[in-house]
Amino acid sequence: MIKANMHLQTPMRLTALVWMLSVLNTGLSILTSTSENDKVCRTAECTKMAQQISDAIDTKVDPCDDFFSYACGKWKKDTQIPRGISAVNRFTEAANRRDEKMKRVLNQLTQPTRGDQSIDHKLGILFRKCTEKYSRDKENSEIRNLLKQKFGKWPKKVEHKSRPVPSTSLLKQVGFLGLLGITVDINVYDNSKYAIVMKTPSTDPLSWQGLQALTTAQKTVYKAYIERMINTIDPNFKDAQTVAKSIFDFEDDLSFRTSVPQASMRMTTLGTIDRDLNSKMINYKDLIQKVFSTLKKKVSLTDSQVIIVASPAYYAKVEDALTDIQQDELYNYLGYKYLSQLIKFSRSDLFFYYTTFLKTVDPTYNEPQESDFTSLCIRDLMV
Repeated sequence: MIKANMHLQTPMRLTALVWMLSVLNTGLSILTSTSENDKVCRTAECTKMAQQISDAIDTKVDPCDDFFSYACGKWKKDTQIPRGISAVNRFTEAANRRDEKMKRVLNQLTQPTRGDQSIDHKLGILFRKCTEKYSRDKENSEIRNLLKQKFGKWPKKVEHKSRPVPSTSLLKQVGFLGLLGITVDINVYDNSKYAIVMKTPSTDPLSWQGLQALTTAQKTVYKAYIERMINTIDPNFKDAQTVAKSIFDFEDDLSFRTSVPQASMRMTTLGTIDRDLNSKMINYKDLIQKVFSTLKKKVSLTDSQVIIVASPAYYAKVEDALTDIQQDELYNYLGYKYLSQLIKFSRSDLFFYYTTFLKTVDPTYNEPQESDFTSLCIRDLMV
C-alpha cells in the first residue's frame, strides 16, 4: 500500500514547496514594497495635511462615544470664527488659503517696462484696481455718479398736478428694485425645469417685517435718515423733507400690503400674464421682455414662456398702490432703493449713516467688518 502511493509523494512535496515559496515571496514583497503610492504621504503637502488632521484630534475623547468630538474636537476649540461671518469650516479655511496664495501671485505681477502687456500682467493690474482702497470722498463721488448714470437727476420735486399714469416706461428705464421681485427659479410645478418667478421683493435697509415693527419714534428716525441720504446726494435740493416723507409713506404702504393673507401661487404664461393679473399700471409682458433682452446673454422669450406668480396678492396690491402715487414719487422711491444697494458695499459717509441708523432701530444689528474684496475680485478674474 505504501509502495503503491510512493509515486504520488514527490509531486505533493513539490506542490507544498512551491506554495511555501509563494507565501514567502508575497510576504517579502509586502514588507519591502517601494511603490510610488507609499511615497505620497512623504511629500511636503501631504505631511502638512497629515499634521493638520493630527492636530485636530482630541485624544481625550473616546471615539466610540463621540467620533466627531474625537476627530475634530481640538480644531473646534482652537479655531476662532472670524468677525462678520456666522460659521467657519475646513472648506472656508482652504478657500482663504487659496485666496491668500492667489493674492500674493497677482500682486507680484508688475507691469512690463516696455512692450505689450501679457494676460498675466493684465490680471495683476485688474486685481490691484479691484482691491485698492478708496477715500470716503472718492466713494461718495462714485456713488453719486452711479446714481446719476441710472437715474439722471435724483431726487425730483413732486408736483401733485397730473393723474397717475402706467409705470411700465419708468420701470424699463430705471429698473424695479424694491418694488417687484422678478427672477428665475425652479418651476415648482415641474422640478426638472426653470421658470420666471414673481416673488415679493427683498428691500433695504429694512425688510418688510422690520418696517412694520418700527415704533412711532423709530419711524421718525427712519424719515430723518432718508432725508439725510437725499441731502448728502444733493446738498442743494430744497424739498428733502417732503420727498423723504413721500418715500417713507409709499414704502410703509407696500409693507402693510405685503402682510395681507397670500393667495396660492399661480402659473401663467408671458402671453397671458397681464390679463391674468388684471394689470393696468404695469405691462408685465413688455417689462419682462425688456429685462431678458438686455442681459449679457440675450434671451428671446415666447408667449408660451411659463411664469410662476408666487405672491398674487402682493402684485394685486402693487397695482392698487401705483394708482395712488405720481410718477415722480415712484421715481424717487426707486432711486432711494437703488442707492440703498450701492451704499451697502461702500465705506462712504452714506455707509456710516446707514449702519448708524440700523443700530438705532435694531439692537441685534452687527456692523459688518471692513470689506475685503480679495475673494470677490479673484473669483471675477478667474471666470
